Amino acid sequence: MSGYWSKLPLFTLAVWCLVAAEEFTDNIQEHEWGPPPPSKRKISLNNNSLFLGERRSDDEVIFETEVDLKGEPEKVLEHTVSFPKWGFTNDKIINFISIIDVNLWEEGGKATITSGGVNATHVTIHLRSQPGRHLDFQIVVRGRKS
Repeated sequence: MSGYWSKLPLFTLAVWCLVAAEEFTDNIQEHEWGPPPPSKRKISLNNNSLFLGERRSDDEVIFETEVDLKGEPEKVLEHTVSFPKWGFTNDKIINFISIIDVNLWEEGGKATITSGGVNATHVTIHLRSQPGRHLDFQIVVRGRKS
């Protein structure tokens, strides 16, 4: 690595990344994204979060959950989240889905929409961890009247 970044000690670079991530997260929370999530944790430095759709002035939170599963050595964790739960219905159209990886210090997991999603009334989300790592996601689904 050459230039300015190669002359900084690794610790300084790590601290700078943490400060930048905190400022980015605070800016999101202060402006159009509303209040911080209940646990007030920060977004992962990894690119494992998923944001789909568009926030609207007439939408509301119709589903919110946190998945926090502890990993075991060499084991891949998988978890499926469905909204609405089996046997229930939802009359609102989903317009925004936020799946935030809050696993700050480890390689995060991967989130995939397997059915439904934006412009549907249901969504199924498959979460998968890296081998031996925790699975830690905050999921928020916002919808509006059809």
